[in-house]
Amino acid sequence: MSDDFQRKATEQLTSFYTQFRAELDRKSTTGRYMPYQWWKRPERLSGLWMAWDQMLQEYARELANIINDLTNHVDKLRAWHVIVDPLPDEGKLAATHEFVDQLGTIALGLPYAIKSRFAVAAGHLCHQANMSKGLDDWKDEFPEGNLYLHHIEPFGKDWKKFRPFVLALEPLGGQKFRDASANFRHAYNHGFSPNFVVGISGSVERKVGKDGRVGYTFSQFEPFTLAAVADAGGSAGRGDVRAAGAGRDASRASSGGTCQQHSSISRSISGSGGPTSGAGTTGQRAHAARRRPGR
Repeated sequence: MSDDFQRKATEQLTSFYTQFRAELDRKSTTGRYMPYQWWKRPERLSGLWMAWDQMLQEYARELANIINDLTNHVDKLRAWHVIVDPLPDEGKLAATHEFVDQLGTIALGLPYAIKSRFAVAAGHLCHQANMSKGLDDWKDEFPEGNLYLHHIEPFGKDWKKFRPFVLALEPLGGQKFRDASANFRHAYNHGFSPNFVVGISGSVERKVGKDGRVGYTFSQFEPFTLAAVADAGGSAGRGDVRAAGAGRDASRASSGGTCQQHSSISRSISGSGGPTSGAGTTGQRAHAARRRPGR
């Protein structure tokens, strides 16, 4: 590759990025940012609740961060659409290869990651909060491995806000999103996904009928426009915020039970040599929810 070719390619990509940043800064966000401290906890807790307390703070921060990441990605995709859409195919290919492919791939995968993280957070928090109902029947037994909503149902079903939370969370990454994104995440991880911006992709699918006969279907997929990807991600992001609101309500409901009953339970445990207030230490990352710089 000649030095002159590299220089021209660098100048072109620098120009694209400069235009993108100007467009991004010009427009206001199309989404809603999660606040930093969106949870509620009792003012004083004994060491019995240290795991619950640290989980609540860490999970809530990380959920806010990943939802805000999706909001940022959607805004960036909309800005890139303005810059890339009028370009000739050569320019579209250069910009997509350098900037857009990774951004689009991450944005279309985040709703599933967010849904999974909500399930992990809700399951563990409900399991810990269930101690407030009495330790005689509470056992520290919890599923290992990947968690789905049906795994955490037994731990949250007795909290009145748990069901509304599940109903708000279920649509994330659901059929509507899969249709809007051509089931991109599954195709990307387990097969061959459509391209972004430029390039028709083909597909040959082998099918075996009920009678054992083998057939093949041949398909072609137009590339995603960045506007369509942003719309799909934006719709998922609004669902994330609704789920966060329902999760906040569930957290407040469980923390209310924890606040009312933790003192008597901790007294009974500390009397038998168990944890007392301030026992133990845990590492904690103190970082705010990520927002776009300057916003």
